[in-house]
Amino acid sequence: NSKGSIKGMDREIKACVEALCHTADSLGVNVGKMAIGGYSAGGHLAMLYAFTHRHDSAIPLAFCISYVGPSDMNFLFPVNSGIIDKANQELQSGVKGETCKAIDGMIYSMTGDLGETKEYKAEEMDSILRSISPITYISDGALPAVFAYGAKDQLVRIPHADSLEARYQRHGGTFEMIRFPNSGHELGRDSECVERLNKTVS
Repeated sequence: NSKGSIKGMDREIKACVEALCHTADSLGVNVGKMAIGGYSAGGHLAMLYAFTHRHDSAIPLAFCISYVGPSDMNFLFPVNSGIIDKANQELQSGVKGETCKAIDGMIYSMTGDLGETKEYKAEEMDSILRSISPITYISDGALPAVFAYGAKDQLVRIPHADSLEARYQRHGGTFEMIRFPNSGHELGRDSECVERLNKTVS
């Protein structure tokens, strides 16, 4: 049961790929490789699967495509000491307030865990965020990938692209980073970038 969490959805994607592999085998279809891709949250899940299951995917991975996918969850959910202190004050009062509920909701959406929290710790929150951040799993000889980001995106901001690019360059991975200078999250205001992206993917 995924419980709607990011880690649960990653398990479901893995199970779906395994089911596809089994079905293909039963039909006598040889599926040599596959690509995985997605848009926004789907791009995040595609990267997470591609980077964490590169060596154990039931169908070998050829490359990954991510359109405006969050690469580092610390950019989306920054947790500072002030928030942690406020949540712990609520815990000590014996009544969970809005801060506790917000953090609990975030933990649940990421891990599916509804465990009883006795104390919130910044390092534990950071560990959770890193565990579902695709850039955490980029290593030497990273899977070939295509990334697209909008310079004016106010949801998945350009630091997500910067982090991906820096990590791929550091580890020598083959990738194409396409930045849409006039586009936001919809990637719809740069026709030349759309053309370049379509040619790259095809």
